[in-house]
Amino acid sequence: MPFNARCTGHGNRFQAAEEVNEMLSIVHARTDFFQREIGQPQPNTKTGPAPGFAGAIPIDTQSFSQVALSGDVAFLGCDLEINRRYGRHNPGAASFLRKKTKAAGPYRGLYDLGSVTSTDPSEAMIEIADTAATVVNSGGLPVIIGCDHTASLAGLLGSARDEPERPVYVYFDAHFDLGRNCAEDDRLHNGGFVGDMLRHKWARCAVNIGGRSIATQLDYPDTPRFASIPAYTSISLLTQCLAPLKGETIYVSLDADVLDPAFAPNVACPEPGGLSVEALSRCCRWLNRNCRVIGADLMEALPHQGNRLAEDALLKCLLTLTGKEPLHETRHRIRTEKSTHSPARPETTSSRKTNVPYCRLVETNAATPCEEPSMKDRTQTTRPATVVS
Repeated sequence: MPFNARCTGHGNRFQAAEEVNEMLSIVHARTDFFQREIGQPQPNTKTGPAPGFAGAIPIDTQSFSQVALSGDVAFLGCDLEINRRYGRHNPGAASFLRKKTKAAGPYRGLYDLGSVTSTDPSEAMIEIADTAATVVNSGGLPVIIGCDHTASLAGLLGSARDEPERPVYVYFDAHFDLGRNCAEDDRLHNGGFVGDMLRHKWARCAVNIGGRSIATQLDYPDTPRFASIPAYTSISLLTQCLAPLKGETIYVSLDADVLDPAFAPNVACPEPGGLSVEALSRCCRWLNRNCRVIGADLMEALPHQGNRLAEDALLKCLLTLTGKEPLHETRHRIRTEKSTHSPARPETTSSRKTNVPYCRLVETNAATPCEEPSMKDRTQTTRPATVVS
């Protein structure tokens, strides 16, 4: 049936077929006008590329160099194991973390450069180093997500390529990875790459945080330019032990097994008695505020079918290290700062405090914590405070 015939005979629904055809012609004319002047409609962004690590924006390296602002984070994944000697195999760990953490955040200034395309370990190391150097030259901060810890060496070499002096390598790890039980020419693997790094002076020195495996307790000769902070150190003491790093240029590596298995059970080389998430987060925040971080990485996570709590916690600590925080936490912090800067009430004699350094004030008429003041005490005038040195 023609369209004109379908539109007739329906009373108030359509006044006349001619009016409907006129409306259609106007719509078609406007559509042609918009297509000529504005261009074709944009595709639906919901069908675009999937978000990257922590909801990062997928982008290629060349485009990142054009749009990056100072301090923007560029993730690079590596699903290839470079040279695993110890622990369970975890190929595909980067893609696993990307999928697990894509709903985290949202964060501002995060980009995902995709994954390493090389299938040869040597070529993959070169690709990681070149990409990290490109990100640094663009003003960004490279973050490598890999499988075995050997890939961290490539991230260090690329991030420090144009540095005037070698940085300090700070790594959170249950193992020292010095390769002290290996031959000197057989340390370029996940259990000895730090020893190779120090031997070739690719880093000025190395500082381990969280080492606690049995191998760390064996009696080996002291390693030059190496220091360690045990995992059983309290949170307050941890930041005090980091004080010598203040003002240093550092590259930071997170091995997932630095956390206690209660917080991160799915790692390649689990060790009991590790750090808590709070302790790791405090250390990362201190390093961000007191050091110059040129690059970072996260290694040794094990793909699994459970929840993503451990992966979210590790990635959040990693982003705390880079100075990034979720937008909702940023808004909450801004509101808190505004509330603390509200106009102060005028100071009265009763509210004025005695400013005596290195002394404590003791109320002579104060009741003990478990004793209720009597009605007689309530009616009496409070005596002045006595200074006790």
